[in-house]
Amino acid sequence: MVCSRLLRNSHLIAIQVITDPSGKQTKGKITSYTASPFGQSSASASTAPNGDLNITVTASRTLRIASEIISGSGKKTEVVWSQALSYSNTQFYLDDLNVQNMVQQSKGASLSTHNGVVVTSDAFEFPTEIDFTGLPTGCKPSLSN
Repeated sequence: MVCSRLLRNSHLIAIQVITDPSGKQTKGKITSYTASPFGQSSASASTAPNGDLNITVTASRTLRIASEIISGSGKKTEVVWSQALSYSNTQFYLDDLNVQNMVQQSKGASLSTHNGVVVTSDAFEFPTEIDFTGLPTGCKPSLSN
């Protein structure tokens, strides 16, 4: 049961190992874990008087984990990792379905700090736009040089 839940809800698993010169055991604990079980999502649709249809789907999720690490030498480090992800997709059905456009956006960012100092950060953004335009009735495609 844990395995299937882990696979369904996991987004990132990372391990960093730093050895302490004292040779004593390093200890730690999670001090806060903030995440909803599932992302937030919404869907909406609208129609214009001429029959054009727009459908939008969005989703987002945030995650924050804070930990306290105590090295064998006794040095305390507060480690915080956070992540924010978002997705949107809008479909436009226009001109009696002769024009179908899709605009999609995926964004994300992650940040890791040690005692408030940024150790790693990453951000991405993947926009996509596709235009499917059909030919008017009676027109035939042709190739020319």
